[in-house]
Amino acid sequence: MQREGPWDKIPRGIYQGKTVEWLIRNNPRYFMSCVKEWLDISPTQAKIFKEVSQGGEIPDRYIINDHSYRPREIKDWTDRDCLLYYSNQDILPNYDFDPSMAPEWWEEFRRRSAEFTRPSQTVDLYESYVKKDLQKSLKMICRDTR
Repeated sequence: MQREGPWDKIPRGIYQGKTVEWLIRNNPRYFMSCVKEWLDISPTQAKIFKEVSQGGEIPDRYIINDHSYRPREIKDWTDRDCLLYYSNQDILPNYDFDPSMAPEWWEEFRRRSAEFTRPSQTVDLYESYVKKDLQKSLKMICRDTR
């Protein structure tokens, strides 16, 4: 059988239409059989598989570096950006649904992150706010225990 891919979505078989990432996360054995038999994958998909399988390696001959998996409009994305985006690790809390639960910095974060084009920028900014909150809480706890 001729090799195909890399694809964003599985083009045939019982999981036709599902994303490759979904397949990696939900049926890694079937994913591995597809790779062995016919499916070439992107470096990002290989990284997702390694993460999900806790270290599983895909042989280099099945990983295609020049691929259309990364949309053309996001060529400036790093591998980390693609991994965050395609593995949904870039999903952050959205306090807009319940503003009463929002931290005091939420509006500033939304305003500053609106200009970002890469998931890693948004995640890094969010983590910086959370880290500041944690440091503030720890200082209060340490002060109270004296």
